[in-house]
Amino acid sequence: MTIIASAPGKVILFGEHAVVHGSHAVAAALSSLRVFARLEPRSDNRVRIELLDLGVWWEDETSALGITRARGEAPEPPPSSKKPNGRALELARRLEAPLVAVAYLCAELCDAEGATLAVKSGGLPAGAGLGSSAAVAVACAAALCVGATGALRKDVANAWAFAAEVVQHGRPSGLDNALSCYGGGVVAVRRGAGLERNTLEIPPLKLLITNTRVARSTKELVAKVAAEFEAAPGPVRRLFDAIDTIALDFASACRENRVATPFVARLVRLNHALLRALGASHPALEAVADMATEAGAPATKLTGAGGGGCAITLLHDAEGIEIADDKVRRLVQKLRRRGFDCYQTDLGGPGVRCYDDDDDDEPPGATPFDDDDDDKKKNGSSRPHSSSLAVMVAAVVLLLSFALLKNRAGSAAR
Repeated sequence: MTIIASAPGKVILFGEHAVVHGSHAVAAALSSLRVFARLEPRSDNRVRIELLDLGVWWEDETSALGITRARGEAPEPPPSSKKPNGRALELARRLEAPLVAVAYLCAELCDAEGATLAVKSGGLPAGAGLGSSAAVAVACAAALCVGATGALRKDVANAWAFAAEVVQHGRPSGLDNALSCYGGGVVAVRRGAGLERNTLEIPPLKLLITNTRVARSTKELVAKVAAEFEAAPGPVRRLFDAIDTIALDFASACRENRVATPFVARLVRLNHALLRALGASHPALEAVADMATEAGAPATKLTGAGGGGCAITLLHDAEGIEIADDKVRRLVQKLRRRGFDCYQTDLGGPGVRCYDDDDDDEPPGATPFDDDDDDKKKNGSSRPHSSSLAVMVAAVVLLLSFALLKNRAGSAAR
């Protein structure tokens, strides 16, 4: 039985930087930008992981991962500790970084007969600050949980995804995986060492996400804003308080079902201006905002740490009317000519989804695996993996070496 799960990315809508200093932040799932995981059972006692977008794969015997659970036997419950266990630490020593979290989930949730777990993006870019690693963890955890128990329990999948994020990142907040698992939105505030989260029903809003592809260090940007706060605590605290008010006003409007698009657009513009005052913007982000305004979409802000990275643009004009498709198309073309990447998506929406080939219902739309399957059908076989290529290269080198030696022997004889 093949199982496919998908999980969305996330975006911070309001509250960047200020949330680090005790203010509220609002974040939401990106239901149209997802990661897919496909689980196929095996019976040869091997586990294989394929990260198709990266061209990375890994395979080993289930015994090498310490997997002893029989098929049909329930796995252990998710760990309560926020520290990686010995198995996770061993995998981290053995494997490339992108494989560690997925291999950890396989080691904990696969059975001894084995499985192949393939991962592929369904539009969610990696490394753009949009929660791609958490989406991978949630999609894989969901597929493996369904494979192990026959049912999807989101609380269990979320707990396993968080455990995988701990293995991958050390001290995650848990916000990214929770949004990816449950969808919708959250309003969050730091309480002591943790993050208090409350769910938020966010109305559907059309967004354009622009990745400026300007590299930045979140750690350095957070430190930069913290230094500004230390140097001028009074004025910077007032900026934080204004950002806090924006996040809380939006959350209140959502709860009272009175979210009007012009109101959201005003909050987006104000939040970006405050973040710019904190020194978190970048010329590339300002260029995105200027081009969007020229196209009739006046509400753009940075999302995440800033200093590059991504901007979000509300695809509505000043009166709240959705911008025509041809205008959006021209804006996207203009942004791409600048070297930026663009993604249209809906704000909020469903979290993790899972289905198998025994379901009566078909998945909603094609999955990114369908393209790979079509390629295999056209070519008559799958593309060679790293191991196959290594064998082919070795054979060619051996033949060339043999021919060279033969030529040298012939020359010596003459």
